[in-house]
Amino acid sequence: MNHRAPAAAPLLLALVLLGAGCSGGVEGTPGAAGVRDPYFPGLGNGGYDVTHYGLELDVEPAADRLRGTATITARATQDLSAFHLDLAGLDVESATVEGKPAAVNRAGKELTIRPGGAVEDRLRKGRTFTTVVRYSGAPQTITDPDGSKEGWLRTADGAVALGEPTGSMAWFPGNHHPSDKATYDIEVTVPDPLTAVSNGQLVSRSTAGSRTSYHWRTAEPMASYLATVAVGRFTTQQSRTPDGIRLFTAVDPESAAASKDVLARIPDVLAWSAEKFGP
Repeated sequence: MNHRAPAAAPLLLALVLLGAGCSGGVEGTPGAAGVRDPYFPGLGNGGYDVTHYGLELDVEPAADRLRGTATITARATQDLSAFHLDLAGLDVESATVEGKPAAVNRAGKELTIRPGGAVEDRLRKGRTFTTVVRYSGAPQTITDPDGSKEGWLRTADGAVALGEPTGSMAWFPGNHHPSDKATYDIEVTVPDPLTAVSNGQLVSRSTAGSRTSYHWRTAEPMASYLATVAVGRFTTQQSRTPDGIRLFTAVDPESAAASKDVLARIPDVLAWSAEKFGP
């Protein structure tokens, strides 16, 4: 009589357990690179929707260098095994997803972020996940086919970031198609006596040594090409309109006198805009 047949059951069980423990990474499929925009086919990415960008930027205009940390909060619109971000020129130092190291591959302006299997539950459709990308380098000025320039534009004493239509990828990684709107916290640290101006409201200003950090917040979702930063020597003023809207004006000192009449009309311009387009 053959007594060896029962060994097949333990062997089968061992194979099942071995297979269950050898997952190669996150289940799902990679998000699309691009959203098939007929005018900008490679712009934007599929598989997720960004809800918030937290950008920490350290700008050194004299050295033409930017160091940044982008904390990107997004909601998966499919089960993701990987996803893409748009970034032009700057060097990626590291990336994490849900606090765990993620692999980064690059093809031109396209970053592919591939998380490890430890965070796969956070990349299921409908779940929210956080990606942190650390990067640095000399930001690029992007020249469009019509010859216009955007991205990171140098000035005599600093720089200004212009986004429309594709320039924002020159200074922070993201989903840079205007259909994906998000809120923003942008904190910019610059050497004194320079000032950093950005979107929304100035939340805080703090100085450490010879450098000052300016924290700006935009609470209403906006397209990434609207995000901006201006670094330079400015004459600044804070005030309110008769309706209580907070104003922050920053003017080149050499243009302060010539722009006085224009600045005085800002409350009227805002009132007209509210009447035509809503508050």
